[in-house]
Amino acid sequence: MRKENIRQNEDLEMLSRKSTLKVVGIVLGFCLIYTLIFEHLGFLISTILFLGALLFYLNGFKHWILNLSVTIITAFTTWYTFSFLLEISLP
Repeated sequence: MRKENIRQNEDLEMLSRKSTLKVVGIVLGFCLIYTLIFEHLGFLISTILFLGALLFYLNGFKHWILNLSVTIITAFTTWYTFSFLLEISLP
């Protein structure tokens, strides 16, 4: 009985590690795509696409209003801060 429980726990830990690695790999993939499209589409559009895709992947479509709100507010706040307050030009 005890050996079975230990084996089940080990199996669950291995599945957890695999799913964590999958999530990390997908997030890194999103980051790679972001760096590739950044110069072509500019900061604002590429950031909206990146954050939107990332949040929809991590949170799912159930929280679409939150995902969309965070994406737009973050992108525009960052753009405004750099462009107007710090006077730093973004691509």
